[in-house]
Amino acid sequence: MLLRLFHILDRLSDANPYPLVLGAGVLAVTLGTASVSSKIPGAFFGLLGAGIAVVVLHLQSRGVDVLGALSIEPPHLTFPPLPSVLEVGKLITLALVVAMVCIMQTSAVASTFPSEKGMPDDASRDFAGTFHSPVVTEQRR
Repeated sequence: MLLRLFHILDRLSDANPYPLVLGAGVLAVTLGTASVSSKIPGAFFGLLGAGIAVVVLHLQSRGVDVLGALSIEPPHLTFPPLPSVLEVGKLITLALVVAMVCIMQTSAVASTFPSEKGMPDDASRDFAGTFHSPVVTEQRR
């Protein structure tokens, strides 16, 4: 590992300095913004600054490789195909399994963490809340 580091340092004079400075700048911006706040997208700003520097300073002519124009085709909006009867049957079965797992998980949490100490919790109240919350939310739209 240390031998590899010495080899890299020995060959550092062969490297193009412009990409090295761009990379160091992106790293500095990323680490600098991370020390200020983790909510700041430092890597994005560093890459944006590096891209602007490449264009403004014409670094492509100085050996900095760029991707060039990306040919991106806009997506075609279509309706998905309707599932077959066999697929609907599988989906209903899977939906019932997921619903049963949710019911069991709600019961487990309600019995493990009761509302009142020493009193068993009634899970039916939690089931009612779980059922009615999407209904009420949908009616408010």
